[in-house]
Amino acid sequence: EHMAKPKKSFGRRSKDSPEFRLARKHEETYNSYGKITDMKQVIDCLQAYLYFCRKLPYYGGAYFRGQVEHPSRKSKLLSNNDDPVWIVVNTEGLYIMDMDDVIFLIGLPFEELSWEYAEPKEKSSQDCMPCLFIQFKSRENPRETKMLQVFTREAALVDAIIEACIAQKKKGTKGRDSTDGQKVTFGSEEDWQNFNRLCLTTFNERGEMVNSSIRSAKS
Repeated sequence: EHMAKPKKSFGRRSKDSPEFRLARKHEETYNSYGKITDMKQVIDCLQAYLYFCRKLPYYGGAYFRGQVEHPSRKSKLLSNNDDPVWIVVNTEGLYIMDMDDVIFLIGLPFEELSWEYAEPKEKSSQDCMPCLFIQFKSRENPRETKMLQVFTREAALVDAIIEACIAQKKKGTKGRDSTDGQKVTFGSEEDWQNFNRLCLTTFNERGEMVNSSIRSAKS
């Protein structure tokens, strides 16, 4: 699964990232409980572990394989050199994580994103995938928006799950304030800068493209 060829990574793993915090919590739990000798200790350890996991924004999500492309490449077809990512969807939002380096890149509550499903021009080609265009407010300038194009063979399913989750949230908040305090979450500053530079397209408030990482041809 994780035996990948060397590639241009989004950045180094931050010690404050969720995966490192999870590893630290695992070590802290072991140090606190020591060698497990009975079932009560097993249950206590599992409860402590799950308590931490539930704090992760993407807890309970469905994971889908996808990939994002770098604007510098000229090939029209998808290749194994592009960055594989996990697309994670749960009842609160959508999350993107670098698959090879297990780096959390961004988490978007449904209230903070817009998206569109798109199919390739050459549907019969095995080298072409459908994709999702995901748009959200810029981190650096709230008057601008960012767009991510992520390819996955399960794009239609991801699209359907997003629609179902949003419909369920609207149904659950009917008759009361729908603002739940969810915010956009980012990975480390270094990982975000690399991700932003390599994979995101920027639009100004007039809808004009400022810079692009999206290829003109999707086939």
